[in-house]
Amino acid sequence: MKVLSLRYCQHVNCETMDVISANANPFFLKELYLDGCENVNDEALIRLTKPNPKAYEIPNMSIYKLSDLLVSEQLRELASSADELRRLVTEISTSGTRALEVISLSECRQITD
Repeated sequence: MKVLSLRYCQHVNCETMDVISANANPFFLKELYLDGCENVNDEALIRLTKPNPKAYEIPNMSIYKLSDLLVSEQLRELASSADELRRLVTEISTSGTRALEVISLSECRQITD
């Protein structure tokens, strides 16, 4: 699943963020929409972004050439060697929702910071 939309769901709260954080696979979930979720607050966002102690299975990168993996300029800036790429992928595998590209929070009025 790449996109999770819970827009205007009145039952989304801190406990929901715990579940998402614990189960979000950082290699797949890229967008989270919480627009209009009335119970989303600062604490919910803290829970959402906490590090995930359960690492997801890291892809077997030994079957790829480094040049095939470093296709984007941004990735080349982050990892210029196989060891740096391995470190980056390991870091992402434990990041949970920190790998999200989009978190939409419009009309979440309890967020103060």
